[in-house]
Amino acid sequence: MAQQLVARRFCDWHRALPEPEQVEATATRRANAETAIDLCGFCALVWDLVYPRKDELLQMLNDDVIHVLMRSAHSVKDADCTNSSEPAQLALSAAKPALTAEPKKTTAKPTSGRKSVANRGRWINGEDQVRCPLKHLGANSPDEYWVKVSDRGSHAHGSHKKLAQEISWVLPADGSVTLDYKCREHKLCAAYDDGAGFGFPSKSALSTHVFKADEAGWEDAPGRDAAETLQAADQPAA
Repeated sequence: MAQQLVARRFCDWHRALPEPEQVEATATRRANAETAIDLCGFCALVWDLVYPRKDELLQMLNDDVIHVLMRSAHSVKDADCTNSSEPAQLALSAAKPALTAEPKKTTAKPTSGRKSVANRGRWINGEDQVRCPLKHLGANSPDEYWVKVSDRGSHAHGSHKKLAQEISWVLPADGSVTLDYKCREHKLCAAYDDGAGFGFPSKSALSTHVFKADEAGWEDAPGRDAAETLQAADQPAA
């Protein structure tokens, strides 16, 4: 009797990466009511534990939020350093005996994160940036606070508890940044800039925004035609 060949399944999440990888799938999860995705063990764990809280986690990992978090750090006395409040996994790791000799002390080099904090809000040549006109409370915040176009949403939420569409971003005077692909699909976007719409630098950026905003339940603009959603990104605004 001929043996039945079983097709190998690969992790859909790894295949969706900018540099796709073929990792064998060992689990299946529902993507929605009608479809399912194949995942490796690690991605299945991330899907189960992390994906349901992705928005909260992305906000928590935002550079501006981390900056505020680090500013709230306080000195710790040895007497206060107990394992009673540590997560169980960390406590177990700390209890393991050392298996190797103590490494030599080295001078710590500044990390990219520290460099990022030092440059926060400052103009960076070669980056597509817009100016945030609102007040910034950071001790080293420059008077003119510049934000990468792709970071408008995270900056608006992390620093001002607003949506990007609630801030009147200022384009560079030299015309180096253009946001010609306008979203008028949502009420907030359509009202932006006296009705001109909220701008994006590319068709793909606009399409991604429309998809995510629709998924999050943003209110449609009056008279929105869902059939024109993708057509809105075909050509830049006149």
